[in-house]
Amino acid sequence: MAADLVDEAMRTYGGKGWHFETLALPRGSVMLPQDIEHPLTMTDFLNCCREVDGVKSTILILDVHLDVPNCGSARDVAAALQEQQVGSLPPPVEFKEAPPSDAKIGGIISENPDGNLDVVKMIMFKDKVASRDALKLVSGSPYEPFSRPGPWAVKKAFQSLLDRIPGHHVQWSTVTKWVKPTKSSSSASSTWAPEKDELMEGIAFINDNAPYRFLTPTKESLLRPLCLNHA
Repeated sequence: MAADLVDEAMRTYGGKGWHFETLALPRGSVMLPQDIEHPLTMTDFLNCCREVDGVKSTILILDVHLDVPNCGSARDVAAALQEQQVGSLPPPVEFKEAPPSDAKIGGIISENPDGNLDVVKMIMFKDKVASRDALKLVSGSPYEPFSRPGPWAVKKAFQSLLDRIPGHHVQWSTVTKWVKPTKSSSSASSTWAPEKDELMEGIAFINDNAPYRFLTPTKESLLRPLCLNHA
C-alpha cells in the first residue's frame, strides 16, 4: 500500500502542473480530517518514508514520537515549532541535541482520543549533512523521505503526503497547482501616453525650474522639436 501511495503522489504532483515553493517563514495551520480529500493516518505516512540505515547524507530528517503521554496540547507544541523555540518543547519530545541555528524546524502534531500526541518533527538543514550527525539530534525514531528519481518530483510528492495528515502543521514549504501567469496590467501601462494638457504642464514645470529655459509650446507644436531659449 505504501508503494502505491508514493507512486500515486509522484504521478499526480511530480509533473510541471504542480509548483513547489519554499516559504520565507514557517506557516502554521490546522488540518481537519473533513477538510482533507484523502486523509492519511500517521502510520500510513510513515510507511511511505524510509529508515535512515544505509543513508550516508541527508538534507531532511524526521524525528518521530508516537502516542506520547504528558506532552501538553498539540497547539502548544506546534506554537513552539512555529516560533522556532525548540528549547521550549515538552521534555518527552525535545531534541537530543539542539539543531544548527540555520536549520528550519517544522512538524505535524496530532492529538489521539486519549489525549496522547503523535509528533513528527522535521529538521531541514541548510546543506547536506552526514546522516550520523543528523541522528545526534533525534530523540525519537528517525525517518527520511522516500527515495525516487527526480528531486523536485520527490519534494512535491512528499509535501502532498504531509498535507494529507490531520493535525497541527508547521510547514516551511507548500505545493500548489501551477497557474500560467497572465500579462499584468502594469506591463500594459508601462508605455507612458499622457494627454496633451498633461504634457504641457510638465514642459511648463521644466521651463520654470531648469537651468536653461525652454520655449513653451502650443498644443499644435507639441510634435515639433523644442528649441533652447538663450535669452
